[in-house]
Amino acid sequence: MKLPKLNGTIEADETYFNLSFKGKKKGMIRKPYLRGGSIHKRGLSREKVCVACAIDRNKNIMGKSVCLGKVRLNKLSVLLDKNIAFGKFSLLITDGGKSYGKYALKKNINIKQLVGGKSKKKSIHIQNINSHHSTLKKWVRQFNGVATKNLDNYLVFFKIMKTVKGGVFDETLKLFNHATNQEITDLKINLI
Repeated sequence: MKLPKLNGTIEADETYFNLSFKGKKKGMIRKPYLRGGSIHKRGLSREKVCVACAIDRNKNIMGKSVCLGKVRLNKLSVLLDKNIAFGKFSLLITDGGKSYGKYALKKNINIKQLVGGKSKKKSIHIQNINSHHSTLKKWVRQFNGVATKNLDNYLVFFKIMKTVKGGVFDETLKLFNHATNQEITDLKINLI
């Protein structure tokens, strides 16, 4: 599916998912989590998968798992170069992450970094990307954990659902949010 590159005013940020070997019996690089337990280390560590995401004001989105732990400049630049068409009127808006500042300096891109997540101008914000992260995490949560090896496939599926016109994404979310059988039947009728 060919989708347009992001351009114009672009919000970029990263989100993190737990490293998961769901379904794997051998070859794990860490001790398994106990049922209902959490990861072994607090904060950002190599037990978290970094998913870099970006969204422009036309609601075109991009997301991909790039590394373990904190985002790295080399992984970030490969991803952004492929998915973003920077022009002379483009503006990259991010949080205070050092990697984004280094990337913008290296590529000579206009950047506005929001330290503390706030801006005095109403048009300069990262609310769209934060909302995207919230929706993405809510959607992934219903699968009771996603194996890290399959995470990019889920991200592509999520992107397709978000970009298809006609409210398919909202209707699909309703299906996944523990709808009763009668609600599912009514929803199928509405979709047809």
